[in-house]
Amino acid sequence: MTTEIGENGYKKFFEGLKEKLSHAKSKKEIELVSSALANNYYLCPFSIDVKESFAFGKFIKYQKVEKVSNLYTGADEFEGGKGSVSKSYEFLFAYDYANHTLAIQKKAGLPSANPLMECLDKIFSPVCDKLFPEHTLKIKELTSAESLERVYEADNYKKVEIDLTFSNSADYEDEIIADLEKDLKGNNVHTLSHTEKPEKGSYMTGLTKISKAFLPLATRFGNATVRYIKDGVSDTYRMLDYPVELPVRKSKNETSEGFLYRVAMSTRQANEKTNIGEKIKRMIRG
Repeated sequence: MTTEIGENGYKKFFEGLKEKLSHAKSKKEIELVSSALANNYYLCPFSIDVKESFAFGKFIKYQKVEKVSNLYTGADEFEGGKGSVSKSYEFLFAYDYANHTLAIQKKAGLPSANPLMECLDKIFSPVCDKLFPEHTLKIKELTSAESLERVYEADNYKKVEIDLTFSNSADYEDEIIADLEKDLKGNNVHTLSHTEKPEKGSYMTGLTKISKAFLPLATRFGNATVRYIKDGVSDTYRMLDYPVELPVRKSKNETSEGFLYRVAMSTRQANEKTNIGEKIKRMIRG
């Protein structure tokens, strides 16, 4: 079984990403560390500081411009070169090695969850593959466990889809979930997909015990989509719609590094929000 890369491994990763970014900027080829979005936008890291216990910096989202034409005459007024952009947005980030969780600033222009996860995967994967060829990179959004209540409280279900990835250890207070997570990891199960659906035109009267246990794991280690019926109305629950969000504000005399260190440490509190409460525990056992 391949061991986890640990805190030193995460630090090594950000050192590698920083080196690649420095090379790209020196050659004015930021596309080497960029990933495409819709409407000719791109996302990339633009500054990275690597410290002993955390890394921080900023991502930028930019829109390339090749030329600017006059609306009335059609004549080209400007032809872009390396680094020419028409719009750009900046997003601070911080990463806690011990908690292996990335915090990114939520503000106007930030891509939605799916395209953001895809961009990060494309940016990070080449560095991970080079430094850790025996490991697999998986990036998942943390989901607020409270959002699961609406799923467990549904009357009937049309379809349940759950994807899980096990890459880092976690402690769960609930014995059922803890035993399941231990069993899967102990048997070297890295990824798992679980789907439940009834015959065509019918519905399921409840969640199985396995789905009840998988869903809380997915808040930290995966994603899930559940089509359900409540009070005669059909609805769809998507974990990507319920990310964990925490307010962290910079104090008046605080340094930028001190502030971003607090942001990195806040990811530990963010992970706690993926743990289910007593209400959902009762529903799982019910």
